Amino acid sequence: MTHIDYDMSNADYHNTELHPHFSSSDIKEVVKNSPLHWAIKQELPKKEPTPAMLLGSAVHAFILEPDKGEFVRGEGSARTKDFKKQKEELAKEGKTLLPEATFDDALRIATKAMETNAYLVKLLKDKRFVAEASIFTECSETKLDIRCRPDGMIMPDDKGKGGIIFDIKTTNNIHPSTFFKDVKSWSYDVQAAFYLHTCAAAGIPIEKFIFFAVCKETGICQAHVLSELYLAHAHKRMLKAMSDLLDSQVSGRFTTGWEMENTIHLPQYLQETTEDQPF
Repeated sequence: MTHIDYDMSNADYHNTELHPHFSSSDIKEVVKNSPLHWAIKQELPKKEPTPAMLLGSAVHAFILEPDKGEFVRGEGSARTKDFKKQKEELAKEGKTLLPEATFDDALRIATKAMETNAYLVKLLKDKRFVAEASIFTECSETKLDIRCRPDGMIMPDDKGKGGIIFDIKTTNNIHPSTFFKDVKSWSYDVQAAFYLHTCAAAGIPIEKFIFFAVCKETGICQAHVLSELYLAHAHKRMLKAMSDLLDSQVSGRFTTGWEMENTIHLPQYLQETTEDQPF
């Protein structure tokens, strides 16, 4: 059953008791590692967000929903009792208190990102723009319950045209010749394929997926898209991971799928070239 919520909080979306659907993070874990890794990590306690993660989340909020007031600027050291008390009180309201330096840095980066990328600003001002819609549906291939929460969406028009998803990534690899490293390291290609697949299953036709890479130091923003061939390859990897998860659930056996003994071969670049010796 498909459900789209445009007002759901981030906390409720990530509450697996309320929504036990598989997310792109789940699928990426299987793609990068195995169903066993995924199963074990479900039992581990949730970690507190790191300062880098908080900075990235704040940059997202300042770009996508600046009037929402999700992040609040604190004063003084984050280690003081007053700061911790205020942080707990704000958490009850669904807000996050940030040290003033972190808040100011995130605001500076978000502001510079919009100053340096007119494409991003154009999408944010589009009348069909929606921030962080929570989409729940069923995979058309595996029948698994799946979900996604795109950073930003341009909803398709009445004819089903013009649908766009965009995702903001804070990184130091924003250059056209280096962002591919993040795509490979963090399986961003699988994320894009999963979001497109989920939206299609939910009846939302999307024509393009854009990554806006924002430099964590300067705030400069660059748009990146994956080729059709890259997305097609990612789609196959995504479906394989979902199929592996389904098989593991049905059998009750979560494994790595690896051979008992792995042979590590000498890399090609270390192999010596031999030349025929004349008689």
